[in-house]
Amino acid sequence: MTIADLDDDQLLARLARVARRLDPVPEAVAEGARDSFTWRTIDAELAELVYDSRGDRELAGVRSAESSRQLTFQGPELTVEVELSAEGALVGQLVPPQAATVEVRQAGAASRVVTADRLGRFAAGVLAHGPVSLLCRRGPGRPAVATAWLGL
Repeated sequence: MTIADLDDDQLLARLARVARRLDPVPEAVAEGARDSFTWRTIDAELAELVYDSRGDRELAGVRSAESSRQLTFQGPELTVEVELSAEGALVGQLVPPQAATVEVRQAGAASRVVTADRLGRFAAGVLAHGPVSLLCRRGPGRPAVATAWLGL
């Protein structure tokens, strides 16, 4: 097979492999790029985790992981209440109730954006295991609210 036989995607894949092998990105540069990505939400208010039902189950001596997990994140102007089912499905509500877009950010996965209705309710489907954070955008002139990162 010659280069002329390759389609564009195959050619780009081969070129990428050669570039990675002959001129790899230094780890310090990759780390800097990952760190700079967090600056895109620097204007967001942080909502800290104030309640996690996992702690209640551990204190009560419950061993089963088959129950849902409730989490509450508290920010200066917004509370984000979240429930994770045993299967990993995420549903939540914004308090006070309001429409917003909620970006579900997961390390190593593409973000997914869902809409909170006027009552503040939203559902994001099943999430993969790993770190997750929610970024709530409430509209023009109002700061976004980002939850702390939490391991699922």
